Formats: sequence, C-alpha cells, structure tokens
Amino acid sequence: MTTQKRSPWKWIWIPTAAVALVAVGGYVALPQILRSQAERNLSQSFGLTVSLATVQFNPFAGRLEANNLVVANPPGFTTPYFLQVRRFAVAVAPWSLWGDTVHVKTFELEGFQMNLEASNNGLNMANVVTRWLGQKPQSSAPGGPAPERRIKADRLLVKDVEISSRLAVVGLTLRSDTVRLPTVDATNLQNADGSGFTTSELLLRIAANASENALQENLGPLALPLLQQLNEAARQLP
Repeated sequence: MTTQKRSPWKWIWIPTAAVALVAVGGYVALPQILRSQAERNLSQSFGLTVSLATVQFNPFAGRLEANNLVVANPPGFTTPYFLQVRRFAVAVAPWSLWGDTVHVKTFELEGFQMNLEASNNGLNMANVVTRWLGQKPQSSAPGGPAPERRIKADRLLVKDVEISSRLAVVGLTLRSDTVRLPTVDATNLQNADGSGFTTSELLLRIAANASENALQENLGPLALPLLQQLNEAARQLP
C-alpha cells in the first residue's frame, strides 16, 4: 500500500489566501470608511452639513482624492450651498499618517465654487466663521468625534475659483454677480507657530481671501459694509 504525501505548500497557501482576501476587502471598504469619517469630522468642525460624493485612497502611494465636497449654507440663507469643491486631491508623505500632523506634499482643489450671500441675516461667510469658532471646543470633548488632523502643506494649488455674490434685502435681490479668480499657487503652508492647519480652517482661509477679491470687484461701494464684516470674521481665524 502506498501513501500519498501532502504538500506543505497547501497549508501555506490557505492562510495566505485568507489574509489576501481580508486585505482586498479592507482596501475596497476603506474609501467608504474615510468618506464617512471625513463627512462627520468636517460637519462637526463647521457646525454645518458637509457631504462628499466619492473618496478614493491609495495608502501605498499616499494619495487621496475626493469629488464634490459641499458645505451647506447656514439657516436663513437661500443660495444652494456655501462652498463646493468639485475635486479635492491630496498627496501625502505616507509615514506622516501615523503622526499628529500630516505632511502634505501637494494640496490641490479644483472647481472651488462659493456662494457669498448678504441679506437681512448678515453675511453668510461671517456666519460660517462664527459657527466654526463655536464648534472648536466641542471637537475635543470626551466621547465626541475625533478632531480634524492638522496638516502642513508643501504646496497649495487652487484652480477654477468662482465666487457668486448675491446682495438681497427682504428677499429681493439687489445685486447678483459671478466672478472667476486667478489660480492660487502657494508654498510652505503652516501657522506662525508651525502647528499647521486643519482642512476646515484652510478652506475658510481660501474662502475669506476669495470673498474679499470678489466683493471688491463685484459690488463696488456696496461692498464696504460687507468687507468690514468679512474682515472681522477673517481676523478671528487662528
């Protein structure tokens, strides 16, 4: 009688295949997990609903892409949203993902569209900043959502910037214009203390600078009181 030897490779292949299946499943599920976390953290930071259509992340290349990031308008304002970014791409140094501050090689925003609205409720930009400041102490509360990660960016690129300005009184539109602004290309982004920015803070800084340019170009003398509100709000940013 002959006995058949069992190949030891069989017992190596089975656990290896199992690990591979788990890894593939995790890789497929990761974008949905990141999307959910990003929406929750950004909504908490802004005190407004923030949504993302899709998120793609390659941890080996250190590249994250998101499409159609939308920050809702505060209550009392009628434009469809406060801010929308059509495409959001970040190239990071993978080793920094495990630290307190993420080192971003390139932070690219394409299709940066903003509705700047002034009405009886004030300026929506000022309202958004006030809400953002009011949410900051809550972001680190025990049991609450984790605070946003801070980032330091070697390069910031903002393309296709479009600001729509609307001035309304008692529901009547007095002035409405749209202006396209030049591409923003900045390097070595970090705070004076070297602590870096959160994503929500960076979006607000870009929005504040773009709003100031749009108001001056669109509304002329009508922009003076709005610029004052905008500048007061921008000065409150860290």
